[in-house]
Amino acid sequence: MALIFIDPSVRKFSILLALGFCKNISVDARRPDVELLMKKLSKEVLSKFTLDKLRIHPLVRAYRNIMWRLGMNPTRTIPLNESLVRRILRRGSLTPVNSIIDSCNMACIKTLVPLSVFDSELINYPLTLRKALPGEEFKYLNSRIKKLNGREVVLADSAGNLLHLYPCKNSIVAQVNNETRGILIVGYGAPGVPSTLVIKAVKLVQKYIKRFYPDARCSEVGAVL
Repeated sequence: MALIFIDPSVRKFSILLALGFCKNISVDARRPDVELLMKKLSKEVLSKFTLDKLRIHPLVRAYRNIMWRLGMNPTRTIPLNESLVRRILRRGSLTPVNSIIDSCNMACIKTLVPLSVFDSELINYPLTLRKALPGEEFKYLNSRIKKLNGREVVLADSAGNLLHLYPCKNSIVAQVNNETRGILIVGYGAPGVPSTLVIKAVKLVQKYIKRFYPDARCSEVGAVL
């Protein structure tokens, strides 16, 4: 059985998804090795980017362009890949969350591909990437609720829970927590973004997780278009 579907209303925009799983993991609030790698990556970002250089990067422009096509303003709701890099440029570093989310964020920054990581046991499968319903509510990680107008693209589970607002925000639904032992990783493509890069981004999350948790079992990455 397919785990993720792309609704015809979204398929016409040529948005590819890549996904992978990791099991037998742990979640640590603070890990010196994770934080050291995050600091190293932050230094790379600061040496490579300025805000002006970031704006014209082809991958940043690709996600901004698809948002305009969807009727969303990327200057108000910034794509996830761009948002993380901007945080480093403003603050000098990223605030650690936990070892799994940090791994996801680092892969997102490294590849400039938006990524999500979810507790795989808290999801009602299959998932669908579809247009939002007018008035549908999206709950941010800080529990703030946004009413959607129907132009947005969302990743929803079979119970109607909204997991991700493409390509910008992850919701509080199925959030990775201290009890998480298995995760689903989702990479989000856009027209002009090579499918190989989206798959590479998901594999990079898995590479980080196996680096921090050698006993983790990560499955092959699949792609859906």
